[in-house]
Amino acid sequence: FEGGKVVFNYAEDRLQILFDAMPSEEMRSKLKMRAFKWSPRFQAWQRQLTRNAEYAAGQVLKITI
Repeated sequence: FEGGKVVFNYAEDRLQILFDAMPSEEMRSKLKMRAFKWSPRFQAWQRQLTRNAEYAAGQVLKITI
């Protein structure tokens, strides 16, 4: 997606969303509402890699995954 990328991190069993710049407060709120957590280790918003996580990412980013 424009402004970042979605990563399927199979080694860590995480769906990760990486932004090129800090996302807006509104975007961060949407991510939190969809159970994404900030990972300082990976510098990414992430949650466990499931079909629900894929759906949630699609809803937040308004893309098809």
